[in-house]
Amino acid sequence: GDELVEEKLAQKADKPDSAYSLADRRLDARLQNLDEKVRTNSVDSSVKISNGKVSVKIVLSKGGDDVVALLKKAGLETNSGIKAEGSNFVVEGKIRINLLRKLTALSQIILIEPAAN
Repeated sequence: GDELVEEKLAQKADKPDSAYSLADRRLDARLQNLDEKVRTNSVDSSVKISNGKVSVKIVLSKGGDDVVALLKKAGLETNSGIKAEGSNFVVEGKIRINLLRKLTALSQIILIEPAAN
């Protein structure tokens, strides 16, 4: 029954890689293993990269200057502020490919996807 499912979930949560997979879920599939994709020339055409930086759209659970400061500290370069989009917030910018994974560790992030433009 349900107890068994919850027990399995609890066991899963105990594993140290649960944080890693949570971070992965925050990263659009097209951005996962991006450094590897660049090396093997298999980057999705919707992903825009220049000078080792990728253009991203970040969906956040909350907005505010403190969140922007956190994102910038993690390496995001942005000159657009956070915009409200539905019940979430969105900011666009560029980040070095090798810093992308570090960015996923921020709890305010729901999703990082390739920027549309």
